[in-house]
Amino acid sequence: MGNRLVITNVYDRKISALFEDDRLTEVNVATDEASGSATNGAPLPKSVLGNIYVGRVENVVKNINAAFIEISKGEKCYYSLTENEHPIFLNRKNNDKVNVGDLILVQVVRDTIKTKMAVASSDINIAGHFVVATLSGNVCVSAKITDRARREHLTSLLKDRLEPQTGMVIRTCAMEADDENIVNEALELQALLLRILEVCRYRPAFTCLYNHGKNSILSNVNIDSLEKIVTDDTDSYGDCLSYITKICPNNLSKLTLYEDKLLPLSKLYSLESRLEAALKKRVWLKSGGYLVIEPTEALTVIDVNTGKFDGKKADREATFFKVNMEAAKEIAYQLRIRNYSGIILVDFIDMESKENNQELMKHFGELLALDKVKTTLVDMTRLGLCEITRKRVKRPLHEEFRRLENYEFQNSDI
Repeated sequence: MGNRLVITNVYDRKISALFEDDRLTEVNVATDEASGSATNGAPLPKSVLGNIYVGRVENVVKNINAAFIEISKGEKCYYSLTENEHPIFLNRKNNDKVNVGDLILVQVVRDTIKTKMAVASSDINIAGHFVVATLSGNVCVSAKITDRARREHLTSLLKDRLEPQTGMVIRTCAMEADDENIVNEALELQALLLRILEVCRYRPAFTCLYNHGKNSILSNVNIDSLEKIVTDDTDSYGDCLSYITKICPNNLSKLTLYEDKLLPLSKLYSLESRLEAALKKRVWLKSGGYLVIEPTEALTVIDVNTGKFDGKKADREATFFKVNMEAAKEIAYQLRIRNYSGIILVDFIDMESKENNQELMKHFGELLALDKVKTTLVDMTRLGLCEITRKRVKRPLHEEFRRLENYEFQNSDI
């Protein structure tokens, strides 16, 4: 079975679930509106990731060189002054110093996660399927497009079509796309970005100038890599149909509206049980070993155990090496499906062989490099803990579901 994207409703949330060779590898929850409800009856907060606002500076904290910017009444974002050296001020200024009360054009680059507030930036961009319109003033090509001739062609395709203040990042999806589709999207996004820059100066504080959540559910999906897109939701089907017709009409045959009333789509793909497994504390390995995964406020800790593995005591080193290698592959998968981010510490089983430790780290690093989200294998600490950082963008899977009334997953060791 090839790669499939399943779009349906599970536990009162609209999700898109990516299957690679019949294994659920990625889950994205719709962010255009709050859905479901918390146990106290309040609605779950909607995502503001990617939205562009006229923000107002609520406070400036010099000792951390940061400001706190309100994007809506009572909703604040962290704004690093170190990383944002050139704020886009919307009020009259005689200098580049950020002061309380200033109006600044900002984009949310990291969603609210637990107690950590959202992060805003002046690095404004609008992402499409093939390109991302930016204010960089140049054309960049995704590093995943390695063919030199194709990179040069894509660069020349857009370079002469840019307005002086805009730039483009060409995404991996453009690798095999038609030139006309790429150019049309680039010009459309450039016009939208310029329009935002034009009207923002006449809008009051808290105006949302661009709602990223209104984008198609397919906007960040490489449709060419999919064998099938299936949904039982008529609104989602209409959205996908319009999007594919506009962006890549040659892929229309991949889209299917599932209409079997006797067997719900979520049951056909066992989404409830797969999500439950993705939220459990203990994960068993085929060898009989297991992982214990503990997300905390500051970091995520993963412990590797031999468990039921019955390797001979005389060859403990080979036993530990085998379990660790299998665990490395499973951990890379679990980080992706659970969408853990920030600092992650992995406590592999201690091995005496220096060569085995080096091979494990090499193998683990290669697996992490395949993640679409930037993931870095930092090093092995003096205590033998493997340190990883994974870019923090969206909420982890357990945050998306933990407060729902219908959420009854048990983090048991069963």
